[in-house]
Parts: sequence; C-alpha cells; structure tokens
Amino acid sequence: MKNTFPIFMTLFVLLSFSATTQANYPTGVMADGNSVKQKTALKVRSSSQAAKIVKQRIGGKVLKVQGNGKSGYKVKLMKKNGHIVSLKVDAKSGKIKRN
Repeated sequence: MKNTFPIFMTLFVLLSFSATTQANYPTGVMADGNSVKQKTALKVRSSSQAAKIVKQRIGGKVLKVQGNGKSGYKVKLMKKNGHIVSLKVDAKSGKIKRN
C-alpha cells in the first residue's frame, strides 16, 4: 500500500500537467510554437472557380475577379440585359452575396 500512493501521485501530476499544457495553446499550435497543418475546407480555391460559380448561377459575362483564397472573391459581372453587378463569393461556403 505504501508503494501505490507515490505511483498515483505521479500519474495525477503528469495528467494535470498534460491537461494544462494543452489548454494553454490554441488549436493547431504546438507547445514549441510550430503550427499543425489543418485541413482547410474551402469550397472556392481560385478566382477562376469563383468566376465559374457566378457565371453558372447568375449568367452573363464575367468582367473582373479580385480577391484572395482566404476570405473570398469579388466578381464584376455584366448581365444579359447589360446591367453591371458586383458580387462577392465566400471562399468557405461558395455562397454569392451582392456588394
């Protein structure tokens, strides 16, 4: 019985230290500061893909595409009736929003 108490105390300390170490770092960052590669679930990964989505859903002619892959893309489009509209394509969801 005398020998089991130090073993349980050692396990308790190790588990407590492990839990606090993990809690102090945000997801994707290890204790040494290096980031862990996380799977990015982007539906739209390029400006050409954003243009294709807008053209399929809205129709018309794509005039210009701007943006980056993280937040989204701005697409300028001339509709069949001649109206020019600016739309935003969300990179994560692929949803189209009017500017």
